[in-house]
Amino acid sequence: MDPDAEFNLLTTLYQSVVHDMKHTYPGWESLSQKAQKLGTQLRATAQCLSAFTEAMQGVCDNANNLKGTVLSF
Repeated sequence: MDPDAEFNLLTTLYQSVVHDMKHTYPGWESLSQKAQKLGTQLRATAQCLSAFTEAMQGVCDNANNLKGTVLSF
């Protein structure tokens, strides 16, 4: 292949990539924003689950320390 034809092919390919990137940018921007929101929500969920687990552990610890009668069936 001669250098001029190869140059024209690469130029066309480059222009096509730039064109595609310009048209898909809003989609990528939206995806990025949604991913950030998801990350924030996942961190909040993890913190809530941790607090719930600690509260449950406190209830379990208190139940283990109760003094009372043991019923046998």
